[in-house]
Amino acid sequence: MKYKEYKIYCEQEGLEALEAELAKLGIEEIIINDPTDAELFSPEKSIGWFWNAVDESVLVQFKERPSVCFYIEAEEGAEGSGGAAGAGDGAGRPGAADLDPSDSRTERGASGIARERLSADQIRRRDWGLTQLLKSYDASVSTVDDQDWLHKWEEYYVPSRISEHFVVKPDWKEYDPKPGEQVISIDPGLAFGTGTSATTYLVVRLMEKWLRPGDTVLDVGCGTGILSVVADRLGASSILAVDIDPEAIDSTRRNARINGCEDKIQAVQGDLTKGLSYHADAVVANLISDLVVMLSPDVAAHCRGRGLYISSGIIDGTEDRCRKAIEDAGFEIIDSLHDDCWTAFAAALKQ
Repeated sequence: MKYKEYKIYCEQEGLEALEAELAKLGIEEIIINDPTDAELFSPEKSIGWFWNAVDESVLVQFKERPSVCFYIEAEEGAEGSGGAAGAGDGAGRPGAADLDPSDSRTERGASGIARERLSADQIRRRDWGLTQLLKSYDASVSTVDDQDWLHKWEEYYVPSRISEHFVVKPDWKEYDPKPGEQVISIDPGLAFGTGTSATTYLVVRLMEKWLRPGDTVLDVGCGTGILSVVADRLGASSILAVDIDPEAIDSTRRNARINGCEDKIQAVQGDLTKGLSYHADAVVANLISDLVVMLSPDVAAHCRGRGLYISSGIIDGTEDRCRKAIEDAGFEIIDSLHDDCWTAFAAALKQ
């Protein structure tokens, strides 16, 4: 599906008024780029754990001019036209003729991702009002395709060796494994994780070292299910995968089928371990630091045997807090790995 992307530039003090003008036109799903928000990322004004890591590309955005951005569904069947943009003047700016309020339009989606259905009359009023508004501002209009957003990343997802034995590859690409390599095919869909991030491969390397054949495994925050598939390849007898995101559950089930282990992996939607009665020899959790702290007190209740607990997603500066939460929950740290700015712990219940 194609959308018109509108970006309207104004002074910082005019952002609120511009937002109000757009709201009058029924355009409420907007993105505001306010350079002064960059101050929230500074150590002096940080709100705590939430800003532990900020990608440089995010900060670059705040060097741009203040703007408001929004999307309107392009008219079906009209390449490069539709919505409030029309044909424009050829330089990315809309023309008034494109939005004649007497122009008859068929019903189509409204502004933003919600795509609320509007009547043809409402669309005409919105489009005419938007044209008048844009005359007062420096604005750009372009056509984007949601398929670009969904699939652009696939170009950069290539087979990667993530541990001594495991290679992870996208399901749609071929890979000829070398002797001793085990290949895991992943189709992330809309779920988090391709399996190539440091937080994931640190867990995989600890699993290779500490997981035993025949172990039962609880995968908390399963994402695409890659750790569940690794557990199967390492000889786990059964795996329960849990995630709060329904897309992750679909992705885990799909990847279990792709890798031929759907009989071993059960995926259920849930919030960490809340409401679970499952007991496992090993619990693996690739989360974030605060969720590791939140989860740790409940892990022991779901352990049996030696009670192996592997956690990751622990960013630099939070290792001591996570270590303390794990130890306070009755575990002893038996191993740790660090790469880039991430740490993973392996722990066992104190005997």
